[in-house]
Amino acid sequence: MRVVHVHGACTGAADWWWHRMVEPLRELGFGTEAVSLPSCRTKTATLHDDADAVRAVLAASAEPTILSGHSYGGMVITDAATGFEPTVERLVYLAAVVPEAGRSLAEMVPEPSPWLDAREDGTVAVKPGLDLRGIFLQDCPEDLATEAATKLTPQSAAAFARAPRGLAWQTIPSTYVVLTRDRATPPARQRAWARHTTEIVEFDSGHHPFLSRPAELARLITRRADPSP
Repeated sequence: MRVVHVHGACTGAADWWWHRMVEPLRELGFGTEAVSLPSCRTKTATLHDDADAVRAVLAASAEPTILSGHSYGGMVITDAATGFEPTVERLVYLAAVVPEAGRSLAEMVPEPSPWLDAREDGTVAVKPGLDLRGIFLQDCPEDLATEAATKLTPQSAAAFARAPRGLAWQTIPSTYVVLTRDRATPPARQRAWARHTTEIVEFDSGHHPFLSRPAELARLITRRADPSP
């Protein structure tokens, strides 16, 4: 069995963001893979392109899968997993958007993000000079917080303007992990998004638990799954 990870907005180097999860998951008997999203590499890619990248990974193997999405990644996994039952056994939303039918991220969060700047080339990017550690990484080791700042990248604004083509949470069991010390996405907003999921659990961490508490997170997201063949 494997866990497939989908990263959030404006982040490149997908493998790096999830690298601390590899060994804890291996010890629990799970493989792992991180998907790099096209919208964080090209200026015109949309949510559907991102979902199709995840679908390609899902289609490449019939191995039972837990599909985990962080932040914006919740939009992606909701679209991508549609039609992949029973390969995808569970969706895991980490402080993630859980979209509704016909609604884009821009429609679900209509106020401009205080963390992002819209650019003339059709992308959005994390504002320069932002207190990344204080907002996003306050509970992460200092060296990881410093390195994380080098892994940010502009993202296509078009990714936020598309609604998902399907709602996988309607047919696949799902877990919402509310990050209770998240300073970027308020826990109250997370709980509102979580109302569509099968279960809601609370986890004492900031916005990036896969960097700050990987072993505990690995146990949490796999606790209902049996990795035995």
